[in-house]
Amino acid sequence: MKSRERMERAVTFSRPDRTPIDLPTIAPGVEVYMKELQLPDRQAVADIVHKHGRRLIQHCCGAVRELLPNFIRAGIDLVQPIQPGLPGNDVEELRNEFGKEVVLFRGLDMQQQMRNDSPQKITEFYKRLFERFGDGGLIMNVWAMPDIPLKNMLAFRAAYMN
Repeated sequence: MKSRERMERAVTFSRPDRTPIDLPTIAPGVEVYMKELQLPDRQAVADIVHKHGRRLIQHCCGAVRELLPNFIRAGIDLVQPIQPGLPGNDVEELRNEFGKEVVLFRGLDMQQQMRNDSPQKITEFYKRLFERFGDGGLIMNVWAMPDIPLKNMLAFRAAYMN
């Protein structure tokens, strides 16, 4: 079976709402790596996925800013996770730069913000974030670690409920 036929078969047997493809975190020089080695394959997969009315999810840990133009060119629909606190991973800046060309999947900042900020700061931040993405383009991954103050999780909830 040819590789394109294998991809076609994998898409038709995958979950109907998404088709994930993993790309490991890569060292500096990723731009060349993406353009020469990954982009053509990603485009081929995206074509097949979109032909079947599905969305293509790209998992990519780390700072993703430099990869987004190639992901968009390849036809990736959603990139996850956009880890808070890493250089180039500010979702508001990414939205300003890339618009709604790709959906961003972001988690709560459990390492800094949810642990250290005041409930008021948390509510204000997420209210602004939800207003900024009120027309779509952001998926929030919400989970809590046991040592996150309950008042901070409730502050996030308050922002979400408004």
